[in-house]
Amino acid sequence: MRRHTFTVVLMAAVLFAGCKGGSSSSTAQAAELKTEDDKTLYALGLMLGGNLSTFHLTPAELQLVSRGLNDAATGQKAQVDLQAYGPKVRDLATARAGAGAAAEKQKSSAFEESSSHEPGAVKTDTSHRVSVAETNANA
Repeated sequence: MRRHTFTVVLMAAVLFAGCKGGSSSSTAQAAELKTEDDKTLYALGLMLGGNLSTFHLTPAELQLVSRGLNDAATGQKAQVDLQAYGPKVRDLATARAGAGAAAEKQKSSAFEESSSHEPGAVKTDTSHRVSVAETNANA
């Protein structure tokens, strides 16, 4: 049951964040946050949307997510069997997170390489790079 709840919450987060696309999005984005309820609902969107960074969704994927959220929120018939596709959400998140981690590792390798050429850079036993600056002992 816990796994199913996680999947449903994750799917809702994915679907909610997809609401940025579509014809009504310009109206929703232009709406000002006037009331406490407006601000609270916006915060809900931020919380749900924060769960989406793992997926690295394209605009087209966000549109699909939006359709699912809209169908679920309005009681429309689901276009897929959630029992079958719910677990696939976790698999997609895992795959996308792995791809994101690989991209970050590549960025860090590039930074490590560029910083290793700085004057005074030293590679430690733990593979950390540090720059040693000369200090004036009389200062």
